[in-house]
Amino acid sequence: MEGVNTLPNWCVNRLKVTGRPADLRQFQARAEQVPYWFKKNEDKKYEGMDSATAAASRLADNLKVEAEPTSKLTFSAFVQDTEHKKDESYDCDWCRVNWGTKWDAKEASRRELKSGGLVYDFDTAWCPPEQAIAAMSAQYPTLTFDMRYWEHGCEFQGRYRVCKNKPDKFIDENKPYHGDKGG
Repeated sequence: MEGVNTLPNWCVNRLKVTGRPADLRQFQARAEQVPYWFKKNEDKKYEGMDSATAAASRLADNLKVEAEPTSKLTFSAFVQDTEHKKDESYDCDWCRVNWGTKWDAKEASRRELKSGGLVYDFDTAWCPPEQAIAAMSAQYPTLTFDMRYWEHGCEFQGRYRVCKNKPDKFIDENKPYHGDKGG
């Protein structure tokens, strides 16, 4: 249908990352960096403007005035598309193949566990980011990544765990949903 936007079903994800404190700190610093595509787009769009003009342009473009996105997790920190860029944004087909979902993490937040791990809650379009989590594990093999997910539109949920770069996948499609975030 012409003129109709198709919005994704959002997959709700909870990723628990555990391991040695020093490795967790390194992972956290990398996971929470400003995505390089955001920096590149910001620099290009507002380059040559003084700060007041740039701020006014951001407002005119209905963008937040802040210089950085507020998400606490970006897949682009672990897998970057440096060859197949379209209009300075990610190619959705590339993202599905390399991240497992068509966009980067959305509405991500992080909390620290008393036991020493990290927990990231975030949304993804249509499905869980299994390929992104596998890439994280490949780069941080001393950490364990345990993700639970739930997608209410298509009614599936499951668990994806990677320990020592070896993935396990558990899909609980026939179980009723119990919990506030996935599985």
